[in-house]
Amino acid sequence: MYYLIGADGKMNGPLSAADVHQRLAEGRANRYTRVRRDGDARWQPLGSIPELAPPPQEPVRGEAQPPVSRLPEAIAAEYLRRGVTLDAGRCVARGWALVRDNPIVLVGAGLIAWSLIVALPFVPRVGWLVGTAVNSPLLGGLYYVYLRRIRGEDAAIDDVFAGFRFAYVPLLVAGLLTGGLTTLGLLLFVVPGVYLAVAYIFVLPLVIDKRMEIWTAMEVSRRVVHRQWWTAFALALVATLIALAGILAFGAGVLIAVPVATAALAYAYDDLFGPD
Repeated sequence: MYYLIGADGKMNGPLSAADVHQRLAEGRANRYTRVRRDGDARWQPLGSIPELAPPPQEPVRGEAQPPVSRLPEAIAAEYLRRGVTLDAGRCVARGWALVRDNPIVLVGAGLIAWSLIVALPFVPRVGWLVGTAVNSPLLGGLYYVYLRRIRGEDAAIDDVFAGFRFAYVPLLVAGLLTGGLTTLGLLLFVVPGVYLAVAYIFVLPLVIDKRMEIWTAMEVSRRVVHRQWWTAFALALVATLIALAGILAFGAGVLIAVPVATAALAYAYDDLFGPD
């Protein structure tokens, strides 16, 4: 028997394999739907369970199959059709609950990532270069850890280095491109830089979570965020203020505030781009 999380966020079950297949046929579940076996505490994507995974669609013999569009605008349109409305306050509240319930993994992963990001530039001569090479992969890995816990999947502290294992070059280049374009916008007219800083906020998680190509991730993030730019801006501002408050409080403030800010952004990403 199985339990699954429906589109309304509620748990359904117990269900037989036939029940799950029926939901797949009716479009009420897909390969990304979170499922767990009866007696198993771990949630995982439906597509990762062999006996439940939907079979690949076979082409009809003699008929030409239309190519699957991977244009960024088409991908973004799919996410926009979900009609998700971001709620900055709810993202922060859920972020706090996530950190409260998973302090060791989330605080530990955040401490490793941010300690390296902050400390490396102070290494004489090569610090800035090494920092440039590891910052984006570390942030991508941090999102990877938080998203796994949000989706009820296992995560370990050392998963913060997942960006180096799964998508090092795409994360590195995506970070350089988004950072460069944002900086250029700030230097020229300020407003375009602020716009891009918010519009590109989900590029790194799209790269490591969806394995999107760099330009696709940049355009999908920009197009989806554009629809709710002011809400995303408010969330980014609140997350920044929470992190700054923690820094000013020193010690425990940093250990809690920065992970909560990260978790709030991860929840916003999962609302917009996560499983239906």
